[in-house]
Amino acid sequence: MDFKTIVKDIKAGQIAPVYLLQGDEPFYIQALLEVFEENIIEESQRDFNQSLFYGSEVSTDQVVNQAKTYPMMGEKQLIIIKEMQEMDLVKRAGDYPSFTKYLESPMPSTVLVLAHMHKLMDKRRAGWKALSKSKHVVVFESAKIKDFEVPRWIEKYSSTKGLKVDPETAYLLSEYLGNNLSKIANEMDKLSVSLPKDSVVDAEVVQKYIGISKDYNIFELQKALGNKDIVKANRIINYFAANPKDNSVHMLLPMLYSFFTKVLMVHYCGPAELGSKLRVPRQAIPEYRAAASKFSIPKIQRIIGYLRDTDRIAKGTEYSSFSEESLMRELIFKILH
Repeated sequence: MDFKTIVKDIKAGQIAPVYLLQGDEPFYIQALLEVFEENIIEESQRDFNQSLFYGSEVSTDQVVNQAKTYPMMGEKQLIIIKEMQEMDLVKRAGDYPSFTKYLESPMPSTVLVLAHMHKLMDKRRAGWKALSKSKHVVVFESAKIKDFEVPRWIEKYSSTKGLKVDPETAYLLSEYLGNNLSKIANEMDKLSVSLPKDSVVDAEVVQKYIGISKDYNIFELQKALGNKDIVKANRIINYFAANPKDNSVHMLLPMLYSFFTKVLMVHYCGPAELGSKLRVPRQAIPEYRAAASKFSIPKIQRIIGYLRDTDRIAKGTEYSSFSEESLMRELIFKILH
């Protein structure tokens, strides 16, 4: 079942006895947990009828025994198991007959929510088999969002907070914050508190409140490299060297690798294919085409080699006396010459 349907059903009082929330993306799982906590049990009864356990601290039999109890002075009890991936049911092989039997006929007055974070359950284990076979269990899978989908996600999420983010700024944020939705949402939540409703989030706002410079960022570095603008590229690298905490070589290398890989793809794609193949915002495509006109296929292949070499040295797999700053300066020199 999808996220919106589960939220809609809960708020309408159409509540299943057992929920399994699992997957690589913790943002939606945590959001659903908050919906359960706020909507199942009335606030005055939560001390008696709302229980929270962590997988590493509770056994399967203890969960089943708690689920079989009746609520106190209320119609329902809510049991939430966070970090289910640490439970014996998940970590150890074997049968769990009490769990299987409970799922066949769960208590109608109990809502049991199992949050299996950061990955899907192992389908070979008895726990998954019991859950997947039960008609009483609602399963939600939270998949990791793809990188090219992040800018649009930022725009949509920001609109729910009363903010308007232009596509270029959304792309800038996605480049720096990656596809960690919890981190992105946290930054947008802070902006929604600091800014009036219907405010436009542009590069100036991002620099002021989030700390990403509108002139000295990976987005601008890519543009400078793509245009072979030596002066601007070195000016940005100087800024990065002065602000290493927010611009480490470990953050920049994957972004540059992604950029030049896409530039290489331009050489092999027809104009009609670029949007679907590159998977970048439409307004960014001219940047990649411009870079492809200045870098030949052999040169891009060498650049990708430089990036891999720099990555090995930065990670310490090869001895080097170079500092991070020196590594980046040498890499930029090799790219531009």
